[in-house]
Amino acid sequence: MSVHRLLACVVGVLTCLGLGNASGNEAPGPPPTDRPIVKVLAPPGLAYFLQPTDEAKVSVVIELTDATRQGIKTDDSGNPVFVAPDPNVESFSRNITGRTEYVDRLGHPVEVITSVMRLKDLKVAEEGGISPPTDIWKIPPEASKKGYNVPYEAISPVAKFRFVVEDRAGMRSDAKSERCVLFIGFPREVFVPPVPEPEKPSPGGTKKPQAPAKPPN
Repeated sequence: MSVHRLLACVVGVLTCLGLGNASGNEAPGPPPTDRPIVKVLAPPGLAYFLQPTDEAKVSVVIELTDATRQGIKTDDSGNPVFVAPDPNVESFSRNITGRTEYVDRLGHPVEVITSVMRLKDLKVAEEGGISPPTDIWKIPPEASKKGYNVPYEAISPVAKFRFVVEDRAGMRSDAKSERCVLFIGFPREVFVPPVPEPEKPSPGGTKKPQAPAKPPN
């Protein structure tokens, strides 16, 4: 297995520092029909790459649903025009390798778009990051019981994508939706939680329990 892929025993809990909300609150019920819908299919919201090579690439797949049936705005090549794209979304647009169209069960036109990008070309956030992947087989039993904190120096640098599109009637997809966001983390190493320090006794020391008072004769 290549060095830039992680083993199945590694897990990650998404914790963002200084990057805004990682996952917005999705409204319950059926998907909206008054605006386009963007969903990241792969990687599903979060991926880690450990020590990638210079030529390592990532395949990102998104799904665009024309819920208003007005048509999603595209450029002269037929690719979607993203609203206020961040540098990583711009890289996605430049490296599109495939598009597939179909109609969903509600009759909405849907397009699945694939882009293959070099990891070294992604822009990493200057501040903040996400929690690193954790080796679940090496978590000390004490840490499993009491929990553990991830030190700031172990936080993974991260590249963030936020995909927003607009239909021809001017309606934009929900920029706050968790489905349109992708985080790609670049951990320095797989995190192993330390053994928690034993609890320190109180300053006054431990008092011996007093014997119950004897009843008077």
